[in-house]
Amino acid sequence: MKKYILIIFIVFSMNAFGDTLNSFGGMSYININKTLSPRYDLTLYHYDIFSFANQKFAGKKYHAGDNQTYFQTALTYRYLSNLHFALGYIYSRNDPFSGENFENEHRIFQQVVYSKAYRTFKLNQRVRFEERFIDNRSHDRFDLRTRLRYQASVKTTLRPATASGVEIYSHSYNELYFSTSGSRNAFFSGDWLYSGIGLGTQNWGSFELGPLVQYSVVNTDKDKRFFYVLQFGWLIKF
Repeated sequence: MKKYILIIFIVFSMNAFGDTLNSFGGMSYININKTLSPRYDLTLYHYDIFSFANQKFAGKKYHAGDNQTYFQTALTYRYLSNLHFALGYIYSRNDPFSGENFENEHRIFQQVVYSKAYRTFKLNQRVRFEERFIDNRSHDRFDLRTRLRYQASVKTTLRPATASGVEIYSHSYNELYFSTSGSRNAFFSGDWLYSGIGLGTQNWGSFELGPLVQYSVVNTDKDKRFFYVLQFGWLIKF
């Protein structure tokens, strides 16, 4: 744990300069997982992030309302019960209703997930590499970039499932973003930190609610944005 805290301190220190913008909003998502066979799963995931206020920072406008809409699909191969590989596609659009300054992005990604169960919690570690094809309308250009992401998540059962199938659990994760090639504002370009409470049901999947902090470097001057979001999610598996 001390090594992990030291790594986080080092990467944040790399972006210690620049101004800071604080924003507030909400996020909703749905995650649908379908078992295709004993070895393969298909996942569909969608979210929207909303900002509560119009803001202008470092020459850029941040609009109130929908800041980003995001669609993801992935095919997962279960090599072992605790070691999974996946290949997927993502479409996202920033400022989807701004009319002129929106940004379309298509991604192809490869990832590996390793999980380990302990006595009181389960630890998941995910490494994802993305090839990002970005159509930036505000600058009238098309960019190809790559990015590496590392996520560590912990799920802890707070109350085991009852006879009716209802379970209460906590879920936390931290995901680090590293821009590895192409146009970028910083090598360490972002961090998402979340902690929430989940309710698992027998017939309706799981529901989660909790605060999410999104940290991002918004330009090469190392100006930063902290986006404080209340996140709500619905997870379905069948």
